[in-house]
Amino acid sequence: MDINFSNWEVDCTLGVARHDSGAALRFRGHPDSDNFEGYIEFLPNNLSALDKARLLRHGFEAYRAAFAARPDAPRRRPLSQRRPRVEAV
Repeated sequence: MDINFSNWEVDCTLGVARHDSGAALRFRGHPDSDNFEGYIEFLPNNLSALDKARLLRHGFEAYRAAFAARPDAPRRRPLSQRRPRVEAV
């Protein structure tokens, strides 16, 4: 089976990415945060393990790219601004 791994339709509002093959992934959280997670809702059985792994990787990449391209996407502050500064006395 020939697969175009880039054919993802992403809905960031619902946190869903769907591929032409029928694969579906669900996401929660901001992709750049420690609270980001994604899981498989459906993967076609007729794919090899390697194709499933590639499809998952491309699905995550498609979701991250779509999330970052949203005009209302929250921007993450640099690490230096997120962590309190601790100084020895």
